[in-house]
Amino acid sequence: KLVLRLIDQEHRIISPNRAGAAWHECLLNLDAGFELGFLVFLGQNDSGADGMCFVLHQEGNVGSNLVGVSGQGMGYGDGPFGATLMAIEIDTYRNTQYSDPGFDHIAMNTGGNVDHNLAGPVQADPNNGNIETGQTHLFEVSWNPADSLLEVHFNGVLRQTMTLDLVGNIFNGNPLVNWGWTGTTGGATNVHSFCLGDASYSTV
Repeated sequence: KLVLRLIDQEHRIISPNRAGAAWHECLLNLDAGFELGFLVFLGQNDSGADGMCFVLHQEGNVGSNLVGVSGQGMGYGDGPFGATLMAIEIDTYRNTQYSDPGFDHIAMNTGGNVDHNLAGPVQADPNNGNIETGQTHLFEVSWNPADSLLEVHFNGVLRQTMTLDLVGNIFNGNPLVNWGWTGTTGGATNVHSFCLGDASYSTV
């Protein structure tokens, strides 16, 4: 069933220097592939921070410690997840020390790295460098194990695509992963929220 466990109060983060996470009760089986669609809300303050991340990891879905640091850590950086983690960030704040561009962007990271070590940043919405517009956006991620293909769409447009051995190289051969979202604020804030829409995946 589509029930999310919430870590650190709630997934609408509006206080400074906070990190939160929400993990699904069911595992994803990466051997079977998946297609997931969400409506995401990144706030309405173009100077706000910091964003949200779709995260796969293998540390379970229960416990108040299942979240990383706030601000630029995006809720998974320096967290308890170790190397077996993949994060797709929707980053709305420019941290120049991590090579962030001037536009709101999507990038991919592994482990606790927040410096785009898997796929570099691309503008989230190709038609607008700002997605903190007070409107919801469609975020879709899919994994096809037959082609080893990971794809990310934002507002119906393909923004990231990558061919990789997701199970072998990141999850040490174990295809069963926890999944959900992290979100953070720093010195600046925004409201962050998500809603799961279409979901096609297997747990076995």
